[in-house]
Amino acid sequence: MRNFTIKSIFILEDPLINVKYHKVIPLVLLLLQSINLIGQEIKTSVEKLEYNITDKIVVQYQIAREVDPNEELDQSQFKVVEGPSKNISLTYVNGKSVSSTVYTYVIEARKTGKLDLPQLTMHFEGKDIKSEKLYINVVGVLLTEQQTSDKIKSANSPYKEYHVGQAFEISLPAYIKQAEGINSDAAIEYVNRENNIYGYTLLETKEDILLSGGKYTTLDAYHGNIIKNFSKDLAKKTVSTPLSNKGKEISFIENDVTYFDAETNKDLYYFIGSVETKTAFYTVVLYTFNKNKSEFKADFQKILYSLKD
Repeated sequence: MRNFTIKSIFILEDPLINVKYHKVIPLVLLLLQSINLIGQEIKTSVEKLEYNITDKIVVQYQIAREVDPNEELDQSQFKVVEGPSKNISLTYVNGKSVSSTVYTYVIEARKTGKLDLPQLTMHFEGKDIKSEKLYINVVGVLLTEQQTSDKIKSANSPYKEYHVGQAFEISLPAYIKQAEGINSDAAIEYVNRENNIYGYTLLETKEDILLSGGKYTTLDAYHGNIIKNFSKDLAKKTVSTPLSNKGKEISFIENDVTYFDAETNKDLYYFIGSVETKTAFYTVVLYTFNKNKSEFKADFQKILYSLKD
């Protein structure tokens, strides 16, 4: 059997940073947008004046020249989930071209009510310039962290079955989607960014193991080697006792691994399971922050035990 190390990437940015909520809003469609920008005034624009507490709000700030200053956004009542992106626009007013810079953010409200959109402060040529004030109305009920988690988990039935080529099938709950860019060696990758859940499945056929000069052995030995290689350099790690479920046609074994990650300054939780069938060995990996373990471990186990070829 070949020795290999599980390759994983824990996403360190805000998990929503890659969610494609951002869209370019044509300037002619922006509400409350004046094309006659005066001096260094920063105009504030949104698509509408009322949002639900669960909405992602696209807000744009426009200044009437091409600038690249340092900018700061007030986040006391809103949280930035994406941005800023920067665009240089060119419009024509009375036959003359007017260049302006547009900064776009995607934000979420922290509470309901009539809220003042966050003001953008630009530091330009030794002066502080603030965007104009603009109010929106935010309605709905702000869910607690537990309610948000319960809402996401309530969508996990039915599970969706994924057919990975001609090799195997695996089922994922509805709140975990197929993804890319987590592990380049994986046969399938999956993610739920709202809860910082990432995962993938590796496949190694017994034929390939033999052709490479190795010998496939027992599932216990295969899985033990994976856990050893994965955890040998981890700081402050805890590795659980393996739990196995062996049958005639297919056998499973699983471990919990937790450790302190210096980059995120948080404890991470890895669920690592191995599967043996007549023709192959599989490794199923799911990971998240350790605080999420009690919420999602049962679903991680269901994913592992859904695998078949």
